[in-house]
Amino acid sequence: MARLFRHLIVARCVPLTFDHPLDSPVTPPYPDNDLLILTSNMPLWTSYRSLSQRTRLIIGGGVMAYAVAGMFLSDKAEQALGLVPTEQDKQRLNEAMPKIHAVDREN
Repeated sequence: MARLFRHLIVARCVPLTFDHPLDSPVTPPYPDNDLLILTSNMPLWTSYRSLSQRTRLIIGGGVMAYAVAGMFLSDKAEQALGLVPTEQDKQRLNEAMPKIHAVDREN
């Protein structure tokens, strides 16, 4: 995880150089109540690839678990909020769908 934060800079401050030791304390030249914005000099894919295999596996598993939970919980949330389509809605959808007809070639 420390490798990910090696390339961070603080907005509105002098960017940290790569030869700057990140373990030394850095005191920002602005008031404490000011907003800190962290940005990266590296593309997201490069930052992701610099993580260890185990960390990437955990992140990927978390994204997949979040997607699966969303698929299962979306139907229950739809019913709880009263957004279940009626038969009239289903009929209007079927009427709006384009009809596809197969045509045989004459060759």
